[in-house]
Amino acid sequence: MIAVKRAWKVCIETQTKAANIFWEATTQAREAHDEAVAQAMRIYEEVLAQAEKEAEG
Repeated sequence: MIAVKRAWKVCIETQTKAANIFWEATTQAREAHDEAVAQAMRIYEEVLAQAEKEAEG
């Protein structure tokens, strides 16, 4: 019975570690995505501003 309890504890610990790793990875991916979108918007705004300047004169 002790072996079953130990195995169950190890299983739960392993699942918890895996869930934490998954959460950290998804958080990092979301942050990277948000930064990429922000960078794309900055580039878009710069290009748009340059195009407006060129159109004016």
